[in-house]
Amino acid sequence: TEFNLLGDPTLDIWSEPPTQLCLDVQDTIRSGSQLLHVRVTESGNPVLGALVCAWKNREVYDTSHTNSSGIVNLQIHPVTIGSLSITATGHNRLPDRKIMTVIAGTPEPLITFLHASINDQGQHHPNGILEPGETGQLILAVRNIGTASAANARLTLHPIVTNILIPDSTAELGTIPAGDTAATNSLIVTAMPDILPGSDPGILAHIQSDENEWEFTFALHIGFPGRVTAEIDTTACALTVTARGAIGFDNEDTREGRGFRLQETDTSSLNIASLCLGNSADYVVDRFYTASETELDHDWTLNESLYVMAPAWNSRQFLKGAFTDAGHPHPENILVVQRALGTDEPDNDRFVILVYDIINRGTQPLDGLYAGILADFDVTATDRFHDLAQTSTECRTAYMHNVSIGNRFCGVKLLYPDIASHLACIDHSLYIYPDSGLSDDMKFRWLKGELGLPGSDRVYNWSVGVSAGPFDLHENNSAQRVAFAFVAAQDSNSYLATCRRCQEWFNTNVGIVAPYMSRIRKPSGLTVQPNPFTRSLTIHYHPDSPTSVNIEVYDAAGRLHTRLTSSEPGLEHTLIWSPANLAAGVYFLEVTAKDTDLVQRVILAR
Repeated sequence: TEFNLLGDPTLDIWSEPPTQLCLDVQDTIRSGSQLLHVRVTESGNPVLGALVCAWKNREVYDTSHTNSSGIVNLQIHPVTIGSLSITATGHNRLPDRKIMTVIAGTPEPLITFLHASINDQGQHHPNGILEPGETGQLILAVRNIGTASAANARLTLHPIVTNILIPDSTAELGTIPAGDTAATNSLIVTAMPDILPGSDPGILAHIQSDENEWEFTFALHIGFPGRVTAEIDTTACALTVTARGAIGFDNEDTREGRGFRLQETDTSSLNIASLCLGNSADYVVDRFYTASETELDHDWTLNESLYVMAPAWNSRQFLKGAFTDAGHPHPENILVVQRALGTDEPDNDRFVILVYDIINRGTQPLDGLYAGILADFDVTATDRFHDLAQTSTECRTAYMHNVSIGNRFCGVKLLYPDIASHLACIDHSLYIYPDSGLSDDMKFRWLKGELGLPGSDRVYNWSVGVSAGPFDLHENNSAQRVAFAFVAAQDSNSYLATCRRCQEWFNTNVGIVAPYMSRIRKPSGLTVQPNPFTRSLTIHYHPDSPTSVNIEVYDAAGRLHTRLTSSEPGLEHTLIWSPANLAAGVYFLEVTAKDTDLVQRVILAR
């Protein structure tokens, strides 16, 4: 019982006042394989059974117990110069530690693990993360931290679990000079479909050179095959993202998610939130409150599950998914591609960014659209009736705090576009609790900036809304980007300061894409076939007058990849784009001809 009260049942507990151990060991040794002689005493007398440990980072680790003479011999092999730590511990004894100096001996190599990564291009979901059922290229890098070259180094891999397969597990690394690195990309690894998503299976690496051999174990992270909910956790705040347009929690069948939290272990300060899109009372798409506070709209439906992506835009975490308006009574064939990201940079870790690319896949234009986020923050989950809400036009944000605690401010900020933003505080006694509930007409009035207050008029239960618009979406894949951030801070001033930093971070890292999105319209005289495409894209352009044509191809991060040119003036131009080594995704064709400048969005599918 006493052991369990202290936590660890194996914890060694003093049964009498402890006495001090004393290590007797030489001060300096040379690098190389050797037997280290150590003596342990107590008040000058030898100690039987003391545990002695020798340790040097990535080179030496050996332990043994002293004999009746207080002596132990440890087989060690330090390779580099530096410090070697020797410790002695024992029951009812205070430990002792000595630091030995390792000086240069005979030069020799020492190969250590540097990093491992996955290239899964060509798979169903290429994201740099091996997922169940995927096969990828394993790039493994090692470093020689020793003092001599490792000649003719050869690598052999042994998976520790049976559901990781490496058909050809050997690779030649060649000669690795001291201080240099070597890498191989010739290894192919397969994660079996039954492997546990989110696990980190180990792989044993054995490297042999003409001089010596080494072993180390590294882990491969197995991703998830796609989820309805996933988390962006910056360590300072965390937000659950869903694949159905809701934010914080998914309420399709059961309530899944953890909301929006200021700390990983905190309770959620968000009850429910949703992306909202509409251009009339008859067409409002969302997953927010409807006729009753216990009922939610289910207009957004899942199109593509959430996937963990290789971080982009200088983020630390990156999620991608998609949903459509198919659940609306009168769907318009809208697809929303969603990206969620966060960073752990100091001072930039108190916000999570949501980027939505709204795409009209229909054959009719949609004009006068507004897009926004409705959010019901219960800043303190058990005290929802003591909240205050306010807005800031300068920071384009609506946010809330609880008067009982005062050190938790949460809100939503509009990041893009720059067109008119509408900020509102929504009184639950007027728009949520009455029998009429929050109708689509009310939601559309909020989207346009006709419903809600700039600030709460009393302590009560509130929601906030942040929207932008109007904008037009022409038919056939015209698109508009909107972006928001969920922001958290401890007081009003730091909240607004965080909003400003968030805008600066977005403008620097994400905003480069925005000009291409906002310029996409149905280009006159320009057709591309097929779209989406897998290998080659045929581009036809018919200008109004004879002219040459220049086409530049950009990716979604604004990077230029290809230039296509038809230099002879004419009334008909046909160009073929056949990208060989580009990843699947969205690309933009910028067509320049005489006084014409057009942008066409295309999708490369692998």
